Amino acid sequence: MAGIKETKEVIVAIGVLVDSLKKHLGDGFQKEDVQKISADVLGSEEFKSAIAGVEMVLPELKDLDMSEKISLVLDLVKAAT
Repeated sequence: MAGIKETKEVIVAIGVLVDSLKKHLGDGFQKEDVQKISADVLGSEEFKSAIAGVEMVLPELKDLDMSEKISLVLDLVKAAT
């Protein structure tokens, strides 16, 4: 079993993106929003951690047990809300 640490970090980074999208697109899209969203995501520690271990995500996903699958689904739901 490879574990799911790196996959969880990617999901957290997705949550950072979702939060930034909500924050900057709540009033509609402006071209300046692209720069603001990029700055939020690329400047976050969560994104940097996710990128550092991204090469381990596929091996982790290939070796999931049921409890890991459930944990990742719950993390995805949390990241999306």
